[in-house]
Amino acid sequence: MTQALAPFADLMEQTNAAVLQTLSNAIARIGAGEPFGVMFETPFREGYGSVIDGRAPVCVGSVEKLGELERDDEIVIGGQLYSVESAEPDGDGFVRLQLIKGGE
Repeated sequence: MTQALAPFADLMEQTNAAVLQTLSNAIARIGAGEPFGVMFETPFREGYGSVIDGRAPVCVGSVEKLGELERDDEIVIGGQLYSVESAEPDGDGFVRLQLIKGGE
């Protein structure tokens, strides 16, 4: 039924699943929930006025898994605890989380 009314929606859902299946490079868990794959990286981030530079952990995953997370919520990625600094849904089925390493 959905395919007849919105064929691109089904294609986009299949594509998003394939992207996560292919590009996930880390395992995440929220609370006591089931583990799931995410795309994780720690790119360089310039600090305030170039005073404090460092790494800024970023996680991208499905809105289904990450869509309810908000600032200060916790997520474990690769066994390391992180707090959500910001959650940025892209409108196409993915959410990008800016993270802060736990305990820092």
